[in-house]
Amino acid sequence: MTLILKQEVSISQMKEVLKILTLTALTAFYSVAIFAEGASGFYQEKMDLNLRWNFYAPKDNLLFENKGDSLLIKSLNSDIFSDFVEGIKTINKKNKYIKDVLVHKNKDYGLITSIEIKLAGPEVETFSFYRDREKKYILDFWIDEATLEAKKSLNIMKVPASIQAPEPKAKIVSTPKPVKKINKKKVVKKEEPKVVKAKLKEKDYRDFRYGASFVWDYPPLMPALDKIIDVQSKTPEFFYPIENRNINTGDKQKDAREAHLQLSINLYRNKKYGLMYKSINLYYQKYGESADFEVNEYLKANAILRTQLSPAGKEPLKMAIAMLDKLAGRTTNYELSKGILKYLMSISIEKGEWVDVLKNAKKLYVTSKKNFDYETSGYVGEIIFHCLSYVGQIERIDELKRDKTIKKLVPTQKIMAYEMYSYLVLNNAEEAVKRYEEIKEGFSGDILPSVLYNTAEAYFQTGNYKKAIKLFDEFIAKFSYHINSQQARLRLALAFDLINSPEDQVQALYKEAIDRSNQFEVSYEARIRYVAFRNLRKLKFNEDDKLIRSFLSNEKNIKLNKELKKLLWITKLRLLIVDEKFEEALAYLNAIPLELMTAREKRVFEADGAEVIYGVLLENFNKRDFTRIIKVWEIYKDIYIDKVAGDPFINFIVGKSFVEMGLFDGFARSFEKFKRLKGAPERTYPLWVNRPKHINYENLLVELNLNKDIKQGDFVSLKSNIKKLKSIDSKSNRVNYYDALLAYSNKNYAKSIALFEEYLSKKDQTNIEDGHELADILRKYTDSLYYKGELDRYKKVGEAILDDLNKVGKNNFYLREVKEKISYTMIEILAGEKKQASFLMILPKVKEFAEKYPDSQYLQRLEYLKGLAYVETKQMDKGKEIFNKILSMEKAPTHLKDLVKSELTLIKIKEQTL
Repeated sequence: MTLILKQEVSISQMKEVLKILTLTALTAFYSVAIFAEGASGFYQEKMDLNLRWNFYAPKDNLLFENKGDSLLIKSLNSDIFSDFVEGIKTINKKNKYIKDVLVHKNKDYGLITSIEIKLAGPEVETFSFYRDREKKYILDFWIDEATLEAKKSLNIMKVPASIQAPEPKAKIVSTPKPVKKINKKKVVKKEEPKVVKAKLKEKDYRDFRYGASFVWDYPPLMPALDKIIDVQSKTPEFFYPIENRNINTGDKQKDAREAHLQLSINLYRNKKYGLMYKSINLYYQKYGESADFEVNEYLKANAILRTQLSPAGKEPLKMAIAMLDKLAGRTTNYELSKGILKYLMSISIEKGEWVDVLKNAKKLYVTSKKNFDYETSGYVGEIIFHCLSYVGQIERIDELKRDKTIKKLVPTQKIMAYEMYSYLVLNNAEEAVKRYEEIKEGFSGDILPSVLYNTAEAYFQTGNYKKAIKLFDEFIAKFSYHINSQQARLRLALAFDLINSPEDQVQALYKEAIDRSNQFEVSYEARIRYVAFRNLRKLKFNEDDKLIRSFLSNEKNIKLNKELKKLLWITKLRLLIVDEKFEEALAYLNAIPLELMTAREKRVFEADGAEVIYGVLLENFNKRDFTRIIKVWEIYKDIYIDKVAGDPFINFIVGKSFVEMGLFDGFARSFEKFKRLKGAPERTYPLWVNRPKHINYENLLVELNLNKDIKQGDFVSLKSNIKKLKSIDSKSNRVNYYDALLAYSNKNYAKSIALFEEYLSKKDQTNIEDGHELADILRKYTDSLYYKGELDRYKKVGEAILDDLNKVGKNNFYLREVKEKISYTMIEILAGEKKQASFLMILPKVKEFAEKYPDSQYLQRLEYLKGLAYVETKQMDKGKEIFNKILSMEKAPTHLKDLVKSELTLIKIKEQTL
């Protein structure tokens, strides 16, 4: 195809125009072809890791809506459903992903209104997106099957044997699971990459989505083109030497002209270019400007170029290039024309001006065929392929490859190499794979590096990671010296990562990609992914894992490309999340320019942002900083929370915060918002922060009202809402809790004891209490025992509570208060027994209490009990010393001093009596 430019445009502009026109034409062509093949508008595709449904329809015509255990497909255009239904009828609709498919119709008109897909179970997840190039919706079904090892919930309370209640059972806490199906272990031959399809250790790792999850296409590898000459040191004379003239022809007039031309040639060779120009001008004056034009202009152009070769690095002048271009178009001397065109192509290749290369290559291809110079035709044909690939003219490549001469002269594999490159430039990896599969069996000799690398990349881009691994590994083995072997190593590690290979294998591949790369972008991407694998996907990372976070540093402050920036941002954000630095994570998230990202990229950050907000809210909920909770909620609920699926527990935290602050108008607003979540799908990804398990949406709504009743002291409403909670969930353990509170408020301590024990014996991580609520439960439970006079049970229960709280309540202010009060009360009970054995136990317990609670309000009272214990155990001097010490305390309460005085008086009386 001859390019005719009616106005001057830059080469880059020409590239873009050609790419856009080509892509538009290809898109139209493939859209028609696809619709022709999938006449039904629907077909099912069984992938290696999931099930895929394809729906051919214009964009924005379908809506996918999750409804609990079902997925609804809706459309305003009911006509398109008929084709889909016909296609669905031809497949097996019952499998491990799908239980059934229901078609809903309008009763009056018989039109299909929606298609309902009944999922096989809660472990089935769906993901839908639209592929513009193929004009189709894709619906993927995944099974979330790698349940992480259960964590046993902490038994806060060990109920003593005297309490006739069952021992609390440890509960299983499920954690996020990998999405992709994990295949059985496979041993691969030594010469091939060891693709071991084994599960990641479920107890250790999250799935790939939780790591450095952004993946982008690598640019394809252009087939290598042999350099013609070095234009910095050679002139066109390299291809077409300037020969001496024949000055002895016997024709005096002709010999005189030839002698003059020889003089100009000699001056050129002696680098006397000024004299050469004068000689040529005299020649034109004497014989006319058309006389021996080719020889003289060729000398001039070479002389100009020679003058530019001595100062290193300068390009040949445009004037010389223009002269040579003009000469090549005018001459009938094929060898001269060939030499000039080769030189001009070399210059354009050096400068990357592929439109100019293509123009001269076409000229030489045509003339070489006319002159039967097939060797040149074959080489120039390859250059034409090279140029067409650069400018993305895939349809021209298709035409050229059918040329009979090209078929004979250019190897099939080289033609395909350029085709594949063009397909990848046009983001059509599927067609590149198809082309490779068509003719791979016909290859002769060694496979070209570009074919191997680009095919591997095409397989990777289309999600066929097993085949990509095999070809990337082969590329590394055969072409380890190639610059693209660094990208291949990283792709190999990433592919193993994506198919959930054993973690040791993935780590080793990432480390090799880091160690064997001297390209910053490749090395840095490998470092980010390596850090993410060990610190984000790994559930229990250690200090060694944390140390490698230093890999994220960019010591030389090299400017990152946009893809690496996003990968680094998501990794750093997630590191703050797993470190539970939620406030820092929120500040970091606010600094990321989300508005510059695509909707899909932005959604990843928004989903993590919702988890960050949840972490901030939960952290402040446990600290009972309800002001901060309400502030964060009001600022960020529209930015992050409302952008993802609903989360009942977040709404419960917010509602309870409004109650605790006494802001009942705000509570009413948040309560109404919470109610609207009924029936909406709940968030299943991402789940960075642990939530109470198996909590019910309706239960939480009732519990918010119960909390409001308690706060307002409305016991009538409290009774009513307890009944409502029972009707919703008769087995709810929280009913026992609220009934116990009601009994305690009515001073019915026997009943409150029984209900508190029932609640504590069944308590597990499905409960939603915070540290303050748990402390309140334990305090009211032990107080009930004390008020009821069941002191022996109090001591047994107190010992059990202290034992458990010593393990879990160290950093909880409210539980620490409970431990302090129980410890004190148990000492008081010992003193009240008035037995010498009990008094002997008091002395070490008071000492232990003083060490644990040096600022306790009970210390002075305990000093009195300590003194009393000394007296009762016949250690009078120590007892009097402590009593006198209390009397000297300025801040000791009067009643305590009165008790001390009474004891001292009693001691004196006893001493006098004795």
